[in-house]
Amino acid sequence: MFARFDQRIDPAAVLARIAVKAAGQARAVRLLDPAEIARDPGLAAVVDGARRSEQDGRWLAFRATEPLPADATVEVEVGAGTPSAEGPGVTRTPQSFQFKTYPPLRIARSGCWGSACRPDNALAIEFNNPLDAERFDEQQVTVSPAIPGLKVIASAGVLMIGGETPARTHYPRRGVARTWSTSSARRSARTRR
Repeated sequence: MFARFDQRIDPAAVLARIAVKAAGQARAVRLLDPAEIARDPGLAAVVDGARRSEQDGRWLAFRATEPLPADATVEVEVGAGTPSAEGPGVTRTPQSFQFKTYPPLRIARSGCWGSACRPDNALAIEFNNPLDAERFDEQQVTVSPAIPGLKVIASAGVLMIGGETPARTHYPRRGVARTWSTSSARRSARTRR
C-alpha cells in the first residue's frame, strides 16, 4: 500500500496512526524497506514518480504483516491526530481509502477464438484475474488429446491455445461442464464426466 501526503512526514509516526481492516478484521502493518519496494515494479514506479516530483519525504509504503484474504474489501484509515514532520499540527479528522483483493483464480469464459470452433482455430480461456505473463510457463498447461504444434500464450487474463486442432475432436475442460468441439459447425455443450 502507498500513501502520499501534502506535508513531510515521519513514516514510523504516521504508520502508528494507520488502521487496516480486511474483510472487517484488523490487520497489523509494517513499513516496506527499499529492497521490497524495488521488487515491485508498479510500486517502484510510483515511488520514483514521487521522488522526481519533489515529494520525497511525503509518502510511505507499507503492507500487512500477514497475507490479506482473497476477494476481500480492504479499508485503510489514517487516523485523526496523525503528525506532520513540518510542525506541531496534526490531522483533525480521519482520512481513508479502500480497495479489493483479487478473488481466487477461476475460468470466467472459454471457447474458440472466433465465432465457431473449426479445425486449426485457437482455443481461448478467459480468467477472472490477470495472469502473470512473466512467470507463466507453457509447460504448466496440458491438453488432452494432444494438439500437434501446441502453442500457449498468456496475455492479461487470457490463455490462447493454438496448434493443429483436428476436426471432430473434443477437448474436455477440467472443472467446467462443457467441452470444446472442433467440428466444422458448432461448439459442443455436452457434459463430459
